[in-house]
Amino acid sequence: MPNVFTKLAPKLTFVETMPEEFKNKDYSNARHISGITHEMLMSFEIRGIVGEQTGRNPHYPNSTADSNQQLSEAFGKPLTDSADITGSQDYTFTTKNQLYAYTVNYWMIWGFMLDDHLDNLELNNENKHIICEWQKKVLLGESEGTTGFDTMLVKAMKLTKDMLTADQFVRQVTYSVGWIGTYLTVNHTKFNNKLMTYEEYWYQR
Repeated sequence: MPNVFTKLAPKLTFVETMPEEFKNKDYSNARHISGITHEMLMSFEIRGIVGEQTGRNPHYPNSTADSNQQLSEAFGKPLTDSADITGSQDYTFTTKNQLYAYTVNYWMIWGFMLDDHLDNLELNNENKHIICEWQKKVLLGESEGTTGFDTMLVKAMKLTKDMLTADQFVRQVTYSVGWIGTYLTVNHTKFNNKLMTYEEYWYQR
């Protein structure tokens, strides 16, 4: 149904939001023909943005210790969150519910770890299969794999299912399967050393 104010048809995917003037053009040499130099980028000023003061979730003081334990148990050796992945959750989710905080943190720790793993897969037939297998594992919420990623996946999905409503869980799984699928496009672009076309960029958005 068209928007009652603009009379425009709804855009159902991000790629549909792409401006017409950017469509169906060859941007393979965009890095060279943009006319924007390194000096121009470095001298660009953004004014009027004031960052809000923020802090870690005061209701979940054991977050980093939990992350270290989660990683160590899953991978079978002492590991620590040296990059402070936990901070992403701590600064974003301020719930007082300890189980919810633990669940969100667990899922995100697994997600960041899997992201690093999939991000380094050069896109050949074998690695395409690996990426698709991860989509299947998330869809089913189970895995017969023995890696730390597999161990964390199974627990993360169980915790998330217990926390969310049935409808929310379906949306979470759908989103996660779509997220993993982006590596089939992003990695292809990354490893062939070519800049994404605007079509590819809008699709990934």
